[in-house]
Amino acid sequence: MRAFVLSRQSCAAERPQTHRRHHECTEEPDKRGQASEERCVVHRRCGRGHGSLRRGHRSIVGTTTWADAPCSLVEATPPPESLMPPRVSIITRTKDRPVFLLRALRSVRRQTFSDWEVVVVNDGGDRSIVDDVIIRSGIDARRVRVIDHPVSRGRWEAANAGVLAAAGEFIVLHDDDDSWAEAFLGAAVAYLDEHPDRRGVVSRIEIVWEQRVGDRIEVLGREEFLPDAVAPLLMDQLQFNRFVPIAFLYRRTVHDEVGLYDEDLPVVGDWLFNTKVLRLGPLEYLAGDPLVYWHQRPSATGVDGNSVIESGREHALHDALVRDSALRESMARDGEGLALYLTRYIDKRVAETEFAIRADLRAIRDEATNPLFVGARRAWRQLRRRH
Repeated sequence: MRAFVLSRQSCAAERPQTHRRHHECTEEPDKRGQASEERCVVHRRCGRGHGSLRRGHRSIVGTTTWADAPCSLVEATPPPESLMPPRVSIITRTKDRPVFLLRALRSVRRQTFSDWEVVVVNDGGDRSIVDDVIIRSGIDARRVRVIDHPVSRGRWEAANAGVLAAAGEFIVLHDDDDSWAEAFLGAAVAYLDEHPDRRGVVSRIEIVWEQRVGDRIEVLGREEFLPDAVAPLLMDQLQFNRFVPIAFLYRRTVHDEVGLYDEDLPVVGDWLFNTKVLRLGPLEYLAGDPLVYWHQRPSATGVDGNSVIESGREHALHDALVRDSALRESMARDGEGLALYLTRYIDKRVAETEFAIRADLRAIRDEATNPLFVGARRAWRQLRRRH
C-alpha cells in the first residue's frame, strides 16, 4: 500500500470515488516506510476559507463521503452505507504519549452516550504507537480516524486539522492526557438538545494531581477547579481561561461565527477561542458534580509535561501579547480616552489599598511591642492560669 497527499494538482492515480468527487490528488510514496495501510496525509489548508465548515459529509472508519466538505485527512476504507454521521466528533491531539492516549481512548469508549467518532491527530509522532494504542484501548476501530502530520505543526494547527475533518454536529477537544466521567457526553448532548439557543455547554472540572511511573499513573490528590464559580462568565474569562477544552462541548457552527483556533499562538489558543464564544452569548455549567478530569503533573517535563505548567513563561508572554494587541485595536477604534482614564484610576486605587494595608500592619506591630499592651497580655495569662 502507499500513502497519498491531497493537493490541488491533478493526477491519474486510482483513488476511491469518494475522494475524486471534490479533490484532485497527487500520489506520493510514504517516505517513512509505513506501508501497512492506505491512507491520506492532510494538506496544510484548503482554500475555502477556514470559517465555513459544513456537515455535508459522512465519516466512519476513517473515510469520508465528500459533499461540499472542507479539505481534511481521511483513510480510504469504504463506509457501511447504513451508518449515519456521528453526532459528536471527539478530536484528540497526540505525540508519542501512549500511556496517556490509552487512558483517553478508554475514557471515550466508556461513555454512556455512543453516537460519536474520534479523530486522532498524530502531530509528528510515531504512527505505529497510535495504531497499537487504538487496538489496546478496545475502542471500535471503525469509529476512529487518524490524521498524520509527519512533522509536528503545533497545538492549534493540529486542533484545526481535526475540526476540518470532523463529521459531527458537536465538537469537543479531548486532550490525550485528560479523561471524562462516563456520563459526560450524554449529559452535554442532552443539554444542547434541550437548549438549541446555546452554542455549547461546560462541565465543572476536577483537577487530578498525578505522576507517571513507567506504564503506571499514580494519583497524588484531587481538587475541584473554581468550585465557587456560578457560571463560565465573560467578565471572569477576561482574567484567565475558566474552562479547558475537554470540558467544552460545542456546536460545530460556532466555527462559522468565530473561525478556527488561532494557529499563530503556540499556547493560550483555547483561552482566546473560549473568550470569542462567550462574547457571542452566555454559557452554563452542567448540573451536578464535575464530569471532567483535568490531569496535572507538576513535576513532569518533556513528553509528560503539561503545557500550562511546563510552558508557564510562554503562557505569560502570549497572554500579554494577546491583551496588548486587543488594546491597540480598541484604541485605534475608540481613541485613548478610556484606556488612559482606567490606567490612572486603577493605579490610584492600588496605591490607596497598599497604603491602607501598610497602615494596618504598622498598627499591629506597634500594638505587639507597646509595653502597656505587653503587660496587660501577661497579666491576663497569669489570671487565667490561676482559675
